[in-house]
Amino acid sequence: MSNLEKSLDRHIGSRIRMRRTMLGLSQQKVAEPLGITWQQFQKIEKGVNRAGGGRLYQLAHILQTPVGFFFDGAPMPAAKRAADSDLANDPVLITAFFSTPHAADLAKAFCSIASEHRKVLVLVARAMAQS
Repeated sequence: MSNLEKSLDRHIGSRIRMRRTMLGLSQQKVAEPLGITWQQFQKIEKGVNRAGGGRLYQLAHILQTPVGFFFDGAPMPAAKRAADSDLANDPVLITAFFSTPHAADLAKAFCSIASEHRKVLVLVARAMAQS
C-alpha cells in the first residue's frame, strides 16, 4: 500500500469522524447499522481499516451526506499540493480542524460574533499558537 493510499484512508476516516461528531452521534450508533463493532468502526475513522465503496455508501446514508463528502480535500500527489499555497482554503486544514474536539462548537460561536470582534479573536488565536 502506497503512502498516498494510507493518507487517503486517514483522510476519509477523519471526514467520517468529522461528520459523525457534527451530528452528535457516537461510534456505537454508527457502527450498529453497519453490522460492525464500535472498535472496528474506530479503526475506519483512524484510517487503519479501509472503508470500501459499499461501506462508504452506507456511511453516507447513515451520516446524511453525499459519498463525495468523504473525498473533499483528499490528499493529492505532491506536485499538485505544492501548487496550492492558500491555507485559508486548504480542505486538508479545514478537515483537520473539524476533526478536533469542540471544533463545531467553536465554529458556531465564531459565526455569531460581530465581524470587528472576529478579527481580534483571530489575532489572539495566532498569538496563542506562536507561544
